[in-house]
Amino acid sequence: MRHSALLIRDKQLHVFFTNRADAPERIFLSKIELTNDWHNWTASTPVEVLRPEYDWEGANLPIEPSRGGHIDERVNQMRDPAIFQEDGRTYLLYSVAGESGIAITEIEFD
Repeated sequence: MRHSALLIRDKQLHVFFTNRADAPERIFLSKIELTNDWHNWTASTPVEVLRPEYDWEGANLPIEPSRGGHIDERVNQMRDPAIFQEDGRTYLLYSVAGESGIAITEIEFD
């Protein structure tokens, strides 16, 4: 795991994260049921939430494994998930094209 963002909702921990060396680096979600005995907490199998789809996200750039550290050029990667909540709505923020911009999308729960 490279970067993560945490959200607790209905006794469930949502872990949004990226992985270094993924090609492309993208955002996954794993959930953990917050039972009374934390020794029993187990992360679910991760599911992909977002990957670069648009040019401004870096989708038009070559797919290469991401590397650690700061990057000064546009790449086909999403990084740095973060959670923002306001007025009962939940949003996921993330950096696009490596670290070339910040995007936001609303998260809707079933």
